[in-house]
Amino acid sequence: MGLQKFLTLLDFKKKVSTKALVLFTRQLATLIAAGLPLVKALRTLYDQLEPGALKGIIKTVADEVEGGSNFSEALSHFPKVFPDFYVNMIKAGELGGMLEGILKRLSEFLDKAQKLKDRVKSALMYPMFVMIVAVLILIMLMVFVIPTFTSMFSELGGNLPLPTKILIVVSDITRRIWFLIPLIPVCVIAVYKAIIKNPD
Repeated sequence: MGLQKFLTLLDFKKKVSTKALVLFTRQLATLIAAGLPLVKALRTLYDQLEPGALKGIIKTVADEVEGGSNFSEALSHFPKVFPDFYVNMIKAGELGGMLEGILKRLSEFLDKAQKLKDRVKSALMYPMFVMIVAVLILIMLMVFVIPTFTSMFSELGGNLPLPTKILIVVSDITRRIWFLIPLIPVCVIAVYKAIIKNPD
């Protein structure tokens, strides 16, 4: 393995956004449609890109294709950037002589998938915010408000209804584990990120 390829393999672990992948795929389709050979098209895109993970990957892919590898084979070395379905579609395009058309379809599919993901994010943001606020309000009630009623009930005496007793117990437990309360929004955010990450 050459030094350049080793450095690229280290760099590709940095995330390449779907937007960047869509743009690369669309521009590559345009250049191939204009009659440029694949290697020339890849090197043209390499020259146009800002420094980053994708730029290094494109150079490595171009070098491998120029050295005799199939385009799909070169892409398969970077599975975190080019998923299996992407590589398989490219392979089908190579075998069927339809690389330009496949690239166009891939760019359209990835673009629609990203827009759908953005809509899901937007749809989840408001309910998540409302839930966090509701939890914080509930905690404030349990920690600060309910105890004042508890002392009042104690002074009055008498047998309290079961729901009231349960509320007092929950309030007491909440005050005892107050140091765990900051973990609630952390857990909520972690769940949100997991939900968003999975569709991708």
